[in-house]
Amino acid sequence: MRQLKSMAGFSLLEVLISVVILSVGLLALAGFNGNLYKSVRYSNDRAKAMASAQVLIDKARSEDLSALTSGTDPGSCADSTPHRTWTVSSVGTLSNAKNLAIYVCWTDANSTKQEMSIATQVGVTSVAAAATPAPTAGSTPAPTAASCTTPAYVAGTAYSNGAKAKYLGRHYSCKVSGWCSSGAAAAWYAPGQGTNWQDAWTDLGECV
Repeated sequence: MRQLKSMAGFSLLEVLISVVILSVGLLALAGFNGNLYKSVRYSNDRAKAMASAQVLIDKARSEDLSALTSGTDPGSCADSTPHRTWTVSSVGTLSNAKNLAIYVCWTDANSTKQEMSIATQVGVTSVAAAATPAPTAGSTPAPTAASCTTPAYVAGTAYSNGAKAKYLGRHYSCKVSGWCSSGAAAAWYAPGQGTNWQDAWTDLGECV
């Protein structure tokens, strides 16, 4: 009796499911690419608008302030290229500066009106510096030296860690009590004088 062999392969249902999944993926990719293109186009349009405004600002800064006047470009906001309208006004009572307000508009690839505004000042604004009076003789008392109340160093005295002592016009803080208090070893640890005084004391500066 002949045995039936199972046939390997894909059913029609599996093929249809694969086609649906692939179609959804392609649609999502197409939508992403479309949004990416729109974002790039929008950024490019705004960069062009910003550049056109900057050209106007640079031109205004290079001209005589008295010659600056308000104006507008030929065309309208319905154009795909940036359309500029600018207004020049005074800065209070200053004669060497002007306010410059720039309005830029255009219509993008989706027939949507886009716009941006920039405001700046051109010219030089100076502020008079207030004169500082020169000091007069006797107006400021001369500084006086601060008195030092640190007790004088005496070899053999029991000094604890952190205790202070004055010696030869300077005062010191004890770091190692045993060395600071040793009378027999004063030749080594007397503050500022002993051979190894820095091992026992910290110099705190002048003390008069």
